[in-house]
Order: sequence, then C-alpha cells, then structure tokens
Amino acid sequence: MENYQKSALMIHSLFDEDTQERLLPAINKLNEFVADGYAVDSVEVKRRFRIFLLMVRQFFISTKKVPENYYGENFMRVDDETLFQEAKELYKNLKAS
Repeated sequence: MENYQKSALMIHSLFDEDTQERLLPAINKLNEFVADGYAVDSVEVKRRFRIFLLMVRQFFISTKKVPENYYGENFMRVDDETLFQEAKELYKNLKAS
C-alpha cells in the first residue's frame, strides 16, 4: 500500500519555509481528501499527490533550478512510474542537503 499523503508530507517538510508556502495549496487539498474519508492509497489521493509533484516541477522551472525544457516539451505529460521515481530521487536529494 502506498501512502501518498505521507510521501507528500515528507517531501514537503524538507523544503525551505518559502517553498513550503508555495506548495501548501497542493498539500492542503491532498489533506482535505484524506480528511473527507479517502484512503491514503486511493486513486483520488494519488491524483492529488501527482498534482503536488507537478507543482514541484513547475516550481523548479519557474525558479530556474532546472532549464525550461528539462522535463521535455510538456512537463505535465509524465507517467506515474517516472513521476514517482522523481519523487524518490527528490526526497533523497533534499534529505542529503
């Protein structure tokens, strides 16, 4: 069982305060779904986790932490496996810094 809420919160907590504030809307919406009774491994919560990760991608592009075309032509066109692998790498990198 994947706990998408826990994964998002763990990643979110490793960002600096300003970045956490920018990503908070996605976290709040994900938490609302769980509070409304959706299981942490449900399709709905998984979708909110994807949105959080896409917001992270957009944040990296807009703050020029990565080149504009780093994620390809369309940064939103990504399969779950790739996006979740990125999340694991992101967590490792944030934890190490």
